[in-house]
Amino acid sequence: AKTAGKDISFQITFKENEESCYMYFNKGSVEAGLGELPGGPAEVNLRMPIEIFDGMMLGTVNGAQAAMTGKMSFTGNVRKAMSMQSILKLMMSSYEAAIAKVGKVDVAALAAQAVTTASTPPAPAVAAPIADAAPATVQAGIPAPAPQKQGFFARAFGKQQPVVQQVIVQQAAPAAPTAVTAAPEKPKTGDVRDEILRITNEMYAKGLITGIGGNISARCDDNPEQIWITPSSIFKGDLRADQMVRLDMDGNVAAPTELSASSEKNVHIEIYKRRPEITAVIHSHATKSTLMALAGLKFTPISSDAAFFGEVPVVPFMIPGSPELGVLVGEAVGEEGAVVIMQNHGLVVAGTSLRRASDMTDCVEITAAKILEGKAMGVELAVIPPEAQEELAELGKMLV
Repeated sequence: AKTAGKDISFQITFKENEESCYMYFNKGSVEAGLGELPGGPAEVNLRMPIEIFDGMMLGTVNGAQAAMTGKMSFTGNVRKAMSMQSILKLMMSSYEAAIAKVGKVDVAALAAQAVTTASTPPAPAVAAPIADAAPATVQAGIPAPAPQKQGFFARAFGKQQPVVQQVIVQQAAPAAPTAVTAAPEKPKTGDVRDEILRITNEMYAKGLITGIGGNISARCDDNPEQIWITPSSIFKGDLRADQMVRLDMDGNVAAPTELSASSEKNVHIEIYKRRPEITAVIHSHATKSTLMALAGLKFTPISSDAAFFGEVPVVPFMIPGSPELGVLVGEAVGEEGAVVIMQNHGLVVAGTSLRRASDMTDCVEITAAKILEGKAMGVELAVIPPEAQEELAELGKMLV
């Protein structure tokens, strides 16, 4: 009954041994089993360690946090992937009931059935405290933490969650001061990913993209039919060049990675497909530009910069990450455009280089700020003469 409104299928692959299971929620009925989903590929494909899955089912691991930290990756329908945590919450009681029914598991026997190279042998178990043993002393004021739940998958594959024991806590001597060392330099890749990172850092510092909001891509140096794009749900303020995700023009991952591509990959790919000369796309959460569309205001040629990009099309709101949104943005950019606003969402700018796309993003946002300030002042801003507008618009096409 709790899943009556759900219609989604998951394929879950465990990193330790590449075994998988599936779950199919079909408007009230639930199917699950080991192996591949019968009847075709699942809508959402997840890849994670068994202990992460176990923790999610027990409520001790947050799925969104696992994705943000790279412990879990996903491909497929982004909109439906976002619902996984809420669906798993509905299954927690069933999972715990299954653990209670299974009881003790012969870990050695189960491990022998797994691929021998899948994981390293589990560490020796620590003996649990004996009931009639003398209680250990704990420093006053520091309560002993409660043991964590122990799930079936973790036990079955030799993955033990920490066993908490009471220990004697002694007063430690003050630690000697340690020298502060500089943070290690982020590794470079020697290709366009380094520039994606540099532009990402610039835009993050300006507030044009947020910790997990906004995304940047560029065509691969060695194959223009593939792109590098920023990963999904990874904090932009601490991003590394080697965390970019490589995709083909069908949105498939084209290089090994544990991370998921940005949920807005469809927007980027649709532009690249239509415009072979475009080598970079930036989707920002530019505040002023987004406010222009929210307020129903039009961009006017109040400066040379504004005349370069001209009128800015606004596509209606659609669920972020949906293929339909990607098509709408691609059509709005068209054969000659470079700037589009996604209503209630953000700004998209395409360019023949990352630097040009970044500079144009700045131009659009600065123009939006001027127009909004003029509106707040209650004055009508002067515009460039029509003949100059045409000349600057032609020049702007060269600056894309």
